[in-house]
Amino acid sequence: MPVDPLRCPSPIAWLAASLIVGLAGVSAAQSQNAITSVAVRGGNVEIAATQPPNFTTFTMSDPTRLVVDVAGCTFRGVPDQMAVNDGVVTNIKNATYGTGPSAVARITIGFAKDVETDIGTNGNTLVIKLGGAEAVAGADDAAPPPAAAPEAAPPVAAQPPPAPPVAVAPPPPAAAVAEAPPP
Repeated sequence: MPVDPLRCPSPIAWLAASLIVGLAGVSAAQSQNAITSVAVRGGNVEIAATQPPNFTTFTMSDPTRLVVDVAGCTFRGVPDQMAVNDGVVTNIKNATYGTGPSAVARITIGFAKDVETDIGTNGNTLVIKLGGAEAVAGADDAAPPPAAAPEAAPPVAAQPPPAPPVAVAPPPPAAAVAEAPPP
């Protein structure tokens, strides 16, 4: 009696199929990006990953925050929250949404005030440069700027000497009007 290969596959076929599916799963897991550190260094926030990050950002207010979403990524060994409180960055919160290739690693950076950012990558590291961070971070320790010197009054132009008095001639004497004899 002939054996239907679709109904009764050999154990070797099952083993081969299982191995292929298993290796595909391992390959997919190894290709998933992972964030391995989030740190504040010298006026920058640095987010290191195992692969170059594919990310989007947006800002929120009240309180001021920058949100970074890294697509196809999870966290590996990174704490969920970090208190920074350096005068610029207040805290950093990390969370993963979804699983597998659709996972999104979200980094939310809280700020003490409005800060301009310049965001870029350097290899597998996402670098967020914080504008004005150096000035604010050491503001409590810095001496106040020196007071500005008072402005000098502008020079006054020399006044010409007064004009000599002008002699005014007295009015001419009134002319005597002769009366005409009566007619």
